[in-house]
Amino acid sequence: MLKTRIELITGFLGSGKTTWINNYLKLTTVNDEKTVVLQLEKGEEKLHKLLKQQASTTTLIDSEELLTLSYLKNLLVLYEPHRLIIECNGMKMIDELIHLLSTPIIRKRAFISTMINLVEGPTYKIYWQNLKPILKPALSLSHMIVVTKTHLMSLQDKKDLQTLLEIENTQAHILWVEDISYMEQAMDSCSLLDKGWSKTLRIQLINTYNKLFVDKGENR
Repeated sequence: MLKTRIELITGFLGSGKTTWINNYLKLTTVNDEKTVVLQLEKGEEKLHKLLKQQASTTTLIDSEELLTLSYLKNLLVLYEPHRLIIECNGMKMIDELIHLLSTPIIRKRAFISTMINLVEGPTYKIYWQNLKPILKPALSLSHMIVVTKTHLMSLQDKKDLQTLLEIENTQAHILWVEDISYMEQAMDSCSLLDKGWSKTLRIQLINTYNKLFVDKGENR
């Protein structure tokens, strides 16, 4: 069996994580793809209870439990998803979760493919000044940084925030979103998201490989 791709979505309450995930699923889910969304934090925005796009199914799980090694392993064995999206708790240290996901028992079945950090533009500098030890790991390790509510920022504030983000993470792509209501439009224009025909082809190849793997009676 090929490994599950784990996608971490981080950020404080109000930054737009759930809105991002709802649109992320809508724009990036392809035929015959199995996705599990594990929500470790509940905000005002709700994840859609069941999303189906053509022949694809997304399973949504609210986890009130402490995330443990056995819980993650059982989830991966039960659902065998192509991808696992984890909406992280913004007040928890992300490096603790990464350490858990990097243990051999999880790495046997899955790997971290993407980490996206959502930042509420108008308030982030204040949070950074007061909560830097908590914010720094998620910011520095992210592949993409999404800055939301930028319509509430002055031009100078945007420049100052961009400087801060680029100092802490020299590699991440920064996506600026004027308002959360425009999230889908901003995401749709982003060519870096894993979507489209190339992803469809990859999922088809994975499913063919997995079927052959099961038909041969290989041990999992």
